[in-house]
Amino acid sequence: MPRRTNEQVEQRLRDVEHALLTHPWTMNLQLTLAATHDVSDRQIRRDAATIRARWSEDAQSTDKDAAKIDWLQRVRMAQHKADSEGHSIAHSRLLALEARTMGFESPVQVQVQHTVEDLDPVSQARAIVEYYPDAVRLLQVAGDSTVNAIDVDYTDGDE
Repeated sequence: MPRRTNEQVEQRLRDVEHALLTHPWTMNLQLTLAATHDVSDRQIRRDAATIRARWSEDAQSTDKDAAKIDWLQRVRMAQHKADSEGHSIAHSRLLALEARTMGFESPVQVQVQHTVEDLDPVSQARAIVEYYPDAVRLLQVAGDSTVNAIDVDYTDGDE
C-alpha cells in the first residue's frame, strides 16, 4: 500500500471519529470506512483506538470548569437542534436535564441556627419581640415608637 500523507491520515481519523459519534460501531461500518480510505479494517480499529486515546487525554487535561462549559454548550446545541426540527419532547427533556444539572430543580437549603431553650410562653414571646424586628413592628401602634409590652402572668401547670 502507498504511504499516506498526514492530511489523508488526519481526514481518515476525522471520518472515524465522526462514525464513532454518529453510528453504531459495527463490523459493517468498519469495513465501509476501510474501503472508503483504502486501508484494512484493522487500521480502522487502530484509528478508533487512537481517537479514544485522544478523547481520554483531552478529558484528563481539561479542567472541570472548561468541561462544564463545553458540556453546557453541547446541551444547548442539542436543544436548538431539537427545537428547530420540531422534536418538542426531546427539547423539553434537554431543558429538564439542563435545569437539573444547573441546580435549578434542587431543593433550597436553608441553614437555621437557633438554640432551643426551656422557656415559658411569655419569655418566648418576649424573646421573639427582642430578636425579630418584624415582630416589634407588628406590636407597635401607629405613631408610637414604643412596643406594647407583652404583660401576661404565667404559671406553669405543675406548680
